[in-house]
Amino acid sequence: MPLIREYSESQVGKESDFVVPPRESPLHNALHETLHIVVGRLSGLDIADVVDQDDAVWTELVEPQRFTVAALMAPEVYMSLNNIAFTDRSVSSDRDAVAECFCPEDVESIRQNKRDSLADMFQCPHVLAAISIFSAHMYAKLREHGEMSGISIHEIIDPILMNSPYADGLREKLNG
Repeated sequence: MPLIREYSESQVGKESDFVVPPRESPLHNALHETLHIVVGRLSGLDIADVVDQDDAVWTELVEPQRFTVAALMAPEVYMSLNNIAFTDRSVSSDRDAVAECFCPEDVESIRQNKRDSLADMFQCPHVLAAISIFSAHMYAKLREHGEMSGISIHEIIDPILMNSPYADGLREKLNG
């Protein structure tokens, strides 16, 4: 449990001195990026790295790859299924990226189809194991180093995901 310092009234300055812009917890960031990575990796995407910058955490793919719609939607769906609170801010760029890929009249049906398929995927024990194991590793790496390399990402999750029935793209990538 972290130590919480007590201040006397004489030590406390103006409230504005203590206001810090809200920032997502590193644990939430680690889970969010883990979900992008696990779903992307199942389809065979190669991860370059994850970087924790001052204002955001980014997962970068090996060029010229792009995240799939399922990988972009993964955090929103997983958090909804597991009653984990999220704000529009935490998934807004993901939503915008999905909306940019398709014409507006098709987006909602695509979102519903992906939501249903992701809900099934998130019941797979191999996928759940990869999420829980990897998010803990990611959290530790981001706190300690502010980044995590794609090589270590693949070494951790590939052996777990290879056994998932959803890992056709990963098996093809590794065996091809």
